Amino acid sequence: MENFWDFLRPLTGIAEVLSLPVVLLVFIISIIIFAIALAAYMRKKSARLLFVAAAFFIFMAKWLLQLIDQFISPGLFFSIPAQGIVELIIMVLLLLAILKK
Repeated sequence: MENFWDFLRPLTGIAEVLSLPVVLLVFIISIIIFAIALAAYMRKKSARLLFVAAAFFIFMAKWLLQLIDQFISPGLFFSIPAQGIVELIIMVLLLLAILKK
């Protein structure tokens, strides 16, 4: 009997091959979104936009660390639990942006 998840193995292989380009692309897009959110905050001075800008700044920093991690110590420097903590901070900031009156 085959493993239930075997149909995903080709996708995993493709993801591994595309890992560096994807990390670079997400990092670049996060820089752009952070810049847009920061410019919007500077124009409107809204606390909501400040939370969004902060969230995308942390998102950008996370992807920068992942990019560095691929070159320095593949997968050993910026562990999955550490990434989880960073993502929790991002989610809290986005939640605050949504809930802010």
